[in-house]
Amino acid sequence: MADPGFIEFACAEPAALDLEWNYTDRSERIYLSGHRCLARGFFAEALTLFQRATHYDAAHYAAYVAQSEALVLLGRTKDAARVAEEAMNRYGRNCALGAARGHVFIHQNDAEQALKFAEIATENDPGSAYAWIIAGEAQIASRAALPHVMNCFARSRACGDLWPHQDVRIALAYLEWGDAAYAVGSLEAAVGAEPNLPFAWKLLGDAYRREGRSRQALASYRRAVALAPQFESARRALGWRASVEAVWRRVRDALIVQQGAR
Repeated sequence: MADPGFIEFACAEPAALDLEWNYTDRSERIYLSGHRCLARGFFAEALTLFQRATHYDAAHYAAYVAQSEALVLLGRTKDAARVAEEAMNRYGRNCALGAARGHVFIHQNDAEQALKFAEIATENDPGSAYAWIIAGEAQIASRAALPHVMNCFARSRACGDLWPHQDVRIALAYLEWGDAAYAVGSLEAAVGAEPNLPFAWKLLGDAYRREGRSRQALASYRRAVALAPQFESARRALGWRASVEAVWRRVRDALIVQQGAR
């Protein structure tokens, strides 16, 4: 059975798609397929889908935002900045695009610019869930008081049009800037609602590991790999945990033998 996250990606030619769709419908479906890939941890494939979405609808702002997000996850910060800036130059002051540029500023260690772009985005479009997510992430990165951060994320959850897999995205913001305890809460809610998200399970494993909850971390990594065997970072994390546990078992056994010999 084909993976639903790759339905659009598997269609090499536009002619293979339903010809009754107009380009905007096709673009939206490809865009949503990209988010399913992102949730499975396939960032490069997701990027390709987001790029295809803008091919069919050049004014699909959310697809440019998602391209920038995928590029940051791939470690291609300069490319993410270029995508956001080119889209802003082409389409003007779109708030989601401005927030995407703010997100890149966070990863370029420019918290002041990140806060500025996020503030402009939320002021001009207070109904943008993504803008509030980036505002919260910028607050975390700038070491703002926790109530300000939580208010931004609460505002994002109150928006009518939520960002795809929003709890996972908020947890990623917490994790990237060192607040694992709050990430655990968001991720447990995410996997409770949608238990088949490998990326969420992998992030939950990371959060548990930072909290010192090794057994739960290992179980989460195993769940991520079971759902997506090709999810490389989850496989590496699982291998790292297994090697650490093996070393610990050897040390423990050696201590037991040493104590028994006394």
